Amino acid sequence: MSNYPKVILTEEGMRDGLQIEHPDIPVADKIRLLDALSETGLKEIAVGSFVSPRWVPQMACIDELVRGFHPKPGVTYTATALNEMGRERLRQYIPPLSDEKYQAQTAVYLCDVFAQRNINRTIAQQMARWPKAIEEAKAKGAKAAGIGISASWGSNWTGEVTQADRMTMLERQYRLWEEAGIPVAKVSISDPMGWNMPDQVERQLMAIKERWPSIKSFNLHLHNTRGMALTSSYVCLKVLNATDTLLLQPAIAAWEVVLLRQWPVRGLAPRKI
Repeated sequence: MSNYPKVILTEEGMRDGLQIEHPDIPVADKIRLLDALSETGLKEIAVGSFVSPRWVPQMACIDELVRGFHPKPGVTYTATALNEMGRERLRQYIPPLSDEKYQAQTAVYLCDVFAQRNINRTIAQQMARWPKAIEEAKAKGAKAAGIGISASWGSNWTGEVTQADRMTMLERQYRLWEEAGIPVAKVSISDPMGWNMPDQVERQLMAIKERWPSIKSFNLHLHNTRGMALTSSYVCLKVLNATDTLLLQPAIAAWEVVLLRQWPVRGLAPRKI
């Protein structure tokens, strides 16, 4: 077991899980779920997203949720913010929330259609912001940076993404950080439409390790749309080693929220098998 990477799990059910459920789930039930998750031993939990309720009504209660839950010492609580307005809202709740995930990083979607639907920006607009992000990181004295891509293996609108395309976008970001004198230590690869396949994940991680040995932190956000996320996660354990850190984002089943309303106890409801 000594040659496996360190694994860090971020529970994403409160964000990635609930954002596709009915928006009328009472905030009190969401708070109960979040408090219950805090008691499970998890070290990092995503509580939701600071986004427009017009586009994501499931997150309309995020402010009330953050004000109402009971943070547990030793647990890091994060939230997603897709633009400066969202990040400003997030900063109002630090603590208990953490903004570490937004420090010293650049990223880009590899599907223009998904990018415009998800964050209302084109690929070109995202890339245009890279220099500003790097300047902000330099001003804050960043010692290391992260690079990232999303819709990494494929898009439901534009089809499969090649490894050459992924490496090109990562290379462009890496060079900008390198020119700024800030080493790149982390890479994030997100797959929100679930196109990941284990063999492709393996080849991609091997290519990154060979091209940029300084990268030791690998964030893989894998959706299970095609039933491959668990196998792809296992492949990550095989490819990475004890000098690496692997970050994964599992999500509790969203129907647990409904079950919680049936058992008036603190903690997760029993599962039905």
